[in-house]
Amino acid sequence: MQRMGLCNRLRPEKAAEYKALHAAGWPGVLATIAACNIGNFSIFLRTPENLLFAYWKYHGEDFAADARKMTADPVTAHGGNSPARARSPSRRAPKANGG
Repeated sequence: MQRMGLCNRLRPEKAAEYKALHAAGWPGVLATIAACNIGNFSIFLRTPENLLFAYWKYHGEDFAADARKMTADPVTAHGGNSPARARSPSRRAPKANGG
């Protein structure tokens, strides 16, 4: 098991929409996260800076392969269709939009 984390900045104009979208975990997102060997996934939003910190425990053996599964799923894809997503061109990691 590995503990992993990721920091991103949320665009200020998307903060309210982000909070609404992430008020509760979506069942499909939560199922995909679990299927990719990720447990204890949490996202914290620090305001007023709009910094996102995601934390999870990875129980698999090939994080890169499981991260590709996450990004291949249109529901959980980093950079998916959610306009409230955090943007970071330099970092890629599993993203649970809504979870």
